[in-house]
Amino acid sequence: MGNLIINRKPGQRIFLAPETEADAAELYRQLTEGGIWLELYHSRTPGQIVVCITAPPAVNVVREELLQSSALD
Repeated sequence: MGNLIINRKPGQRIFLAPETEADAAELYRQLTEGGIWLELYHSRTPGQIVVCITAPPAVNVVREELLQSSALD
């Protein structure tokens, strides 16, 4: 399981999707054994929260703004 810890403002999103090369059976096994965990914390920055995401290696976790910027390239 991997961790990602980021700050988010209201309305910002995070995209979770399987790796394109992921084996479906292995992904299913990882998800049923460990699932995906989200932990939310208060941020020291007003108007933001801290999000900690723990997901299997076969799951991509991407900030929405990175998806939008890569679509423009």
